[in-house]
Amino acid sequence: MQNMHRIDPEEKRVFVLPFSDLKNRYSDLGAYVADKLADELSDIEQVKILNRTDIELIKHELSFQQSGLVSEEDVTTLGRFSGANILITGTITDLGDELDVSVTFTAIEKGERIIDSFQIPKTRNIMSLIAAISDEEHRKTKEMEQKVAQLEESYKQRKREIEESFRKEEEAMKVELAQIEQEIREKSQILATLQGKKDELVIYDAQIEAIRQGIIKKNNLVEYSIMAGMRYNEVSRILGESFDIRVQMGDNAWEKVLGNQYTDASYHGNYVIVWSDFHEDSAVVIGCHNLVTGRTWRRLAE
Repeated sequence: MQNMHRIDPEEKRVFVLPFSDLKNRYSDLGAYVADKLADELSDIEQVKILNRTDIELIKHELSFQQSGLVSEEDVTTLGRFSGANILITGTITDLGDELDVSVTFTAIEKGERIIDSFQIPKTRNIMSLIAAISDEEHRKTKEMEQKVAQLEESYKQRKREIEESFRKEEEAMKVELAQIEQEIREKSQILATLQGKKDELVIYDAQIEAIRQGIIKKNNLVEYSIMAGMRYNEVSRILGESFDIRVQMGDNAWEKVLGNQYTDASYHGNYVIVWSDFHEDSAVVIGCHNLVTGRTWRRLAE
C-alpha cells in the first residue's frame, strides 16, 4: 500500500467502500476485503479511516446500493458526502487458483487516481473464508427469497380476499338491482293500469256529462212546456201523475225554494209543481221547481 503516500493531502481522510466484482456488484467478500484493507491502512501515520458504520452515512450509502449496482459517479458523490479526501474502491476477480484484487486510490478534490493490484492465493483458510462468506450470502439470499415468497403469498391472499369481497358486493348489488328492476316493472304495470282506468274514467265522465246535458236539455224542454194557469190534468199529461200528491207548505226547505205564500205543491218526477188551490178540478199552476237544474219560477195565473 505504498501508493497511499503518493497522494498529496497531508491529512489523509480515507473512506473505503466495499469491493465489487467486475459487474460493479457488492458482496460480503468485497466488504470483508475492504474492512481488512481499512484495518491495515489505519496503522499508517497521517491516515484517518472514516467510520463506514456512521448511521447517516449508511443511509446515504444504501440509497446508492438498493439495486446492488453502483456507478463511478455514485461512489465519487458518496466519498464527498462522507467528508473524505481519499476514496478507496476496488474489484475482486476469481482467477481460479487465486483472487486478483485491484485497488483504486482517488483524490476526490483533484480527481487524481492511482491503481494498485495484488493477488491472494486460494489457501485453505482463504477457501474456508470464501465458503463461509458464500454460505452467509446464500443464507441471506434464502432469507430474502423466503421473505419475498411470504410477501407474495400475503399479497395473493389479500388479493383473493379483496376479489372475494368485490365478488360478494357485486352479487349483492346484482340482486338488489334485479329487485329494483322488478319493482320498476311492477310499478310500471300498475301505472299503465291506472292510466288505462284514468282514460276510461275520462270517457265515462264525458259520457255522464253528455247524459247529464241531455237530461238538462230534456228537463228544460219539459219545464218550458209547463206554464202558469195550467190545470192538473194538463200537467199530468206532460209530467205524469204526481209522485207524492201533496206537499204541505210549512216545510222550511220548500218555503226557501217556493216561498211561503204558496199553499200546496206536488211531485212529478224531477219537478215540483206549485198550485193555487189543490183540487183536481180547480187547481191551477202558479210555480215550478226543476230538481235537476235547481231553477225555480213562480207567477200568478192570468
